[in-house]
Amino acid sequence: MELLAALLLSALVVVASALWFVQIALSPTIPIKGKTNVPGNPLGRTWPIIGDGLIFLGIWNMEGFMDLLDRILKASSNSVVSLWIGAKLVIFVKDPEITETITNSPKASNKDRDFYKAFAYFSDGFFAKNGKEWADMRKRADVELPPKHVDKYLNIFDTKFKLLCDEVDRKVGKGTFDMLDSMKHLAVDILLESLYGVPSDQFTNNTMDFPVYSVRAIELIFLQMMKIEYRVSWLFPFLAGGRESKSIKKNVHIMTKYIVDSRNEEFAKTGIYPGDPHFVPANYADAVLQYGKSKNWSDVDLDALLDVLVAGADTTAMVTSALSLYLAMYPEYQEKAYQEQIEVMGDSLDAPSIGDLAKMSYLNMVFNETLRIAGVPAYIRVLTSEIRAGGYIFPEGSCVLFAIRDMMKNSKYWERPDEFYPDHFCPEMVEKRPKGVFLPFSSGPRSCAGKNYAEISCKVGFSMLLRRFRFTTNLKFEELTYKYMLLTECAQGYPVEAIRRPIKTWTPLELRKTSPHQEWSKTKIIQN
Repeated sequence: MELLAALLLSALVVVASALWFVQIALSPTIPIKGKTNVPGNPLGRTWPIIGDGLIFLGIWNMEGFMDLLDRILKASSNSVVSLWIGAKLVIFVKDPEITETITNSPKASNKDRDFYKAFAYFSDGFFAKNGKEWADMRKRADVELPPKHVDKYLNIFDTKFKLLCDEVDRKVGKGTFDMLDSMKHLAVDILLESLYGVPSDQFTNNTMDFPVYSVRAIELIFLQMMKIEYRVSWLFPFLAGGRESKSIKKNVHIMTKYIVDSRNEEFAKTGIYPGDPHFVPANYADAVLQYGKSKNWSDVDLDALLDVLVAGADTTAMVTSALSLYLAMYPEYQEKAYQEQIEVMGDSLDAPSIGDLAKMSYLNMVFNETLRIAGVPAYIRVLTSEIRAGGYIFPEGSCVLFAIRDMMKNSKYWERPDEFYPDHFCPEMVEKRPKGVFLPFSSGPRSCAGKNYAEISCKVGFSMLLRRFRFTTNLKFEELTYKYMLLTECAQGYPVEAIRRPIKTWTPLELRKTSPHQEWSKTKIIQN
């Protein structure tokens, strides 16, 4: 009898300890203040302490999370659904008008620190910060990223994308290749030379393998967000994911050191450094270094330099690759986009100017349709004060998840939601839809600082590719499956085959007398 009592007591201690552990792991940084009238979990019962947490059992990646989100949204007839994860209130929104109202509110200008602290482990830049810290860093990013400044990077875009065109030309006649393999290091070079003022040849001489490490870092970030035990700060370093994260962070930090050392070499030439009163930043890296100096940042803190590099390179590489693949699947749309290029650019193979891009209305439609399919699957905000929208109450401290992927595929707003259909973005069709149904870069005070940079770099690069090559693929759009990272990626990769176009101003690589890294020559091409 005494043994049984001891066993029962031990069991109770274990259960109580486990519940205490879970409660600590699920306790929100910002407590909920006020009540909500948003309907609750449609899939099951809400329990004490853990709330609706049981429905997340067995979900260890973003694919599982997005599938669960789909089931929750489909099970509810409401435009918003609430769940309690411990003491944290999470509200899923699939209504575009509510989305627009909340994202444009200054009360929703904070990232959810419980969610984004996993990002901060690798790079605690303005991507993950809130409040004054975020505002100060955002100001520095805005100096380099608005349209009036992005055009100064066109020469870099032109030079780098010509290297990509040479790389694709080498693959002509050699079968299928993955466009992303060609793009991922080039995108890093473009960001480093334009926004960071750092010379980079990772495309031709990969020495840091930054895209590989950054991709694995993102996978580990999502793992840390999904697994309860990984969310306990003191426990995380001792777990497998924590140990690997430490190793990956060390490799990622090599890029930080390279940027800092390169900029210090430039500072030494002028004798003026970021801490000097007369220092004027020449680029985004300088602006961050100046801010870091004012805050006495350590070398590890300087990893905050990398958030724009990771997000910017990922967007340029993925969207350009997706553009190539989707148009390869739909030759009629590719031909229409090509004819527009010839109409605007003639025989030129150079990068289009900002004025040229403004004339490429069909390329803009194709770009937007690509973002509808391949853009951000969801984004999250935490409210600093109560917001009322669509008849619902969103309390202070609540975490609002905007189900972007759900809205992008809703037949209520899109004529052909399950196809790649650029005419979704004809002016008359855009006019019919609520603005909040297509916000790939978010909106309001916390919208993506790099929106214009991303649009221009992707369109410039694809414009240059499209004038030189016709792309084909054996992969069908309806066969695509997806994995969820910063963007929605094709799980099958981006397999395409390139065929040279008969352009008068271009000699194929094997017939050129100039080196592959010089400008494309102006001699007549042999017809393919």
